[in-house]
Amino acid sequence: MDRISTRTSVEISIDEDTFHVVISDLDSSQKVEMNKRAEELEAVTADIRKVSSLMDDIETNKQLIACVGVVEKAKLLWENKEIKRNITELQKKVSDANLDKMYSDSLMRRLELTLSGEDKPNLMAAIKSKSIDPQVIIEKIGKQIEEEKKKKLTV
Repeated sequence: MDRISTRTSVEISIDEDTFHVVISDLDSSQKVEMNKRAEELEAVTADIRKVSSLMDDIETNKQLIACVGVVEKAKLLWENKEIKRNITELQKKVSDANLDKMYSDSLMRRLELTLSGEDKPNLMAAIKSKSIDPQVIIEKIGKQIEEEKKKKLTV
C-alpha cells in the first residue's frame, strides 16, 4: 500500500557536524503565516518595481520637455519633481524594509516551522552562528527529498 508521507528524515552536515532532523509539511496555520510573509516580501518587491517605473517616467518626461512649449515644460518639470519625491519615499521604504533580511528571516522561519528532531536546536544554532544562508540548507534538504523519492520509485 502506498503511503502519503508528510515527514522525511534528512541529514545535514555542516563542517564536521552532522545533524539528523525531520522535515514536515507546513500545517494550515503555518501556511497562513508563511503566506503573510510572502505577501510582505511581494509588497517590497512591488515598491522596487514601482521605483523603476517612476524612473522611466522621468526619462520619458525629459524627452518630452525637449519637444513641447513653455507651459507644457513647466507641467512636466513639476511632474518630475513629484515623481522624484515619490521615488525618494519608496526608496526609503524599501531600504527600511531590507528585502534581503526579510527573505533570509522568512527562510529561517520556514526551517523553524518545518524541522523537528533532537538535533534541530543545534542545527539552527549552527546556521545562525556560522551565518549560513538558509537557502543553502533548504536546497540541500530538497535534494535529499528528491533522492528519497527516486529511491521509492525504483523499489
